[in-house]
Amino acid sequence: MENPGNKNLKNGIALISELESDDFKRLRNLFSIAENEFLSKELKFRDSSYVWPRSALHNWARIWEYPYAYLSIQQFIKNKKDLKVLDFGSGITFFPYELTKLNEIHSVYTVDNDTVCVNGNKKVPLAFPENLNFQKIMPIFTKDGSSIELEDSSIDLIYSISVVEHLDNYNQIINEIHRLLKPGGRFIFTLDIDKRGDFALSPTQFNDFMEIVCNLFVPVFSYKNLHPKDILSSVNSSNQSEKRSVVGRIKGILSDLAKGELRYGFRDYKLLINCFGGCYEKK
Repeated sequence: MENPGNKNLKNGIALISELESDDFKRLRNLFSIAENEFLSKELKFRDSSYVWPRSALHNWARIWEYPYAYLSIQQFIKNKKDLKVLDFGSGITFFPYELTKLNEIHSVYTVDNDTVCVNGNKKVPLAFPENLNFQKIMPIFTKDGSSIELEDSSIDLIYSISVVEHLDNYNQIINEIHRLLKPGGRFIFTLDIDKRGDFALSPTQFNDFMEIVCNLFVPVFSYKNLHPKDILSSVNSSNQSEKRSVVGRIKGILSDLAKGELRYGFRDYKLLINCFGGCYEKK
C-alpha cells in the first residue's frame, strides 16, 4: 500500500536527512515545549523509583521516533473521530499526553509492565487539573505484554516506541496487538537495531520479528531507498542520549548478570544502534 500523505512517512531505517525536513523540525520544537511543561510538575507524579531518563526527548533516536510516530498517527486519524489509542510500553513521558490534545482521539491507554509507570500515569492528570484532555489517559498494567485486559478488536491504533524488540516474547506480544486492533487498525512501531549484536535484535531476530508482523499485517507505507551515510545511528546523532539513573543502571546490570550476559560497561555505553520505523495495518 502506497503512502498517501507525507513524503517522510515510510517503512524503514531512520535517516539523518529526514530530521532536516520542515515537519520533523516543527514537531521537535512542539515536543520540546510540551516536554518542558510536562517535566515542570514531574515531582508530583515521578519519584526516585522511576529508573528511566527524566527527559524522553534527550535520546539519539527519539528526535526521529516521536515525529515519525506522530505523523503516522496524524495520517491515520484524519477524518475519523472517537478513536481509541494504545501506547505499548509507555513509561511516563509527555508523548501520550500530547496525543490527548488531538480532537479525533477519545482515549489513550498507557500500558506498561512496571507498576511505577502505571501509578505515575494515574497521577499525571492530578498534577495538571487545568488540562481536561489528560483525563483521556487510561493506565493499564500488564505482566509481560502477552495478555492485556481489553476486549478483542477494541483499539483503533497501537504504537510502541523502541520497546517490543527488547522483550523475549515479542511473538506473543505481536499476536496480542493483532487481537486488540479493530479490522483495519494500525500498528506503528520503532525498533532498535543493534549493529554490535548484544543489545537488541540480532539480524536473525529482526527477520523473525518482521516475518511475524507481515503474517498478521500489511504495510501502509512503502520502503525508501537510502544511502549508507544518511543512516541515523547512536554514534552520529546530533542529540546524544541522557543516561539512565544510577538505580536504573544497577537494575540493568543485575538483570544482565541474572541472564548470564556480559556487556561492555553500562548498557548505555558503546552502543552502535540504528532505528527502524514501521506502520502496518491489521489484515
